[in-house]
Amino acid sequence: MRARKVLAYGLAAGIALLFALPFLHVDLRAQHLCEWFGGSRASTSFSRNTRSCYAAHNCGKRYSPQSYCKSVGTGSPVANAYMLLGEPDWVRGSQLVWHYGASDSGVIVATVDGERIESINCFVAEWP
Repeated sequence: MRARKVLAYGLAAGIALLFALPFLHVDLRAQHLCEWFGGSRASTSFSRNTRSCYAAHNCGKRYSPQSYCKSVGTGSPVANAYMLLGEPDWVRGSQLVWHYGASDSGVIVATVDGERIESINCFVAEWP
């Protein structure tokens, strides 16, 4: 009798786990799907950014823009930087500045020439 209960509970737990498997790692799957379509996933706001967020000024803030900084290269469109790094914290003339990350005091500085990134420094220790 006890063996049947243990078997029944084990079977029920196994079936429940089987039904839950597609929902595990949903955020990671969403990120891969978003990047496959040419976007960037903002997991803190559960949204997907595309280059069009630059024109609409709704790219939002990133929790850790340093994770994507290496993907923004010299000559890439400014819209690409906004999509990957989020809205800059400061815009000073032709320079865009983002906080490096939540716990770091450094910043990311990009110099813009028209609609292209002229240069980008992925970590500046002190910013006046």
